[in-house]
Amino acid sequence: ADRGSKILVKAGDDFQAALDKAKPGDTILLEAGATFRGAFTLPNKPGAEFITIRTSAKDERLPPPDTRIDPKKYRDILPKIVSSGVEPAIYAKDGAHHYRFIGVEFGPTREGLYNIIQI
Repeated sequence: ADRGSKILVKAGDDFQAALDKAKPGDTILLEAGATFRGAFTLPNKPGAEFITIRTSAKDERLPPPDTRIDPKKYRDILPKIVSSGVEPAIYAKDGAHHYRFIGVEFGPTREGLYNIIQI
């Protein structure tokens, strides 16, 4: 699982640039506790390995796999992806595949009326 590159995205960095740059097998580490605001697009990339988008916090700080995370309890380690308006926070381009999110919180769109994630 650690064959690909690691791309660290800190608060204020360009998360979309990291998504565009990432190759199958890579891991994008979003700074723990940081908020990334925008309408981010998952590009369609070749290959059958996952691009993992996860918190920069170590696995030991997360609950075990297949466990529901309480965002209040883990607030300091969960990066948050939030829409900057009415667009989805995450939009998958046609054919986009093999993206995995671990330890990431998704916030609402404006007034909670729109899609947060659109696949």
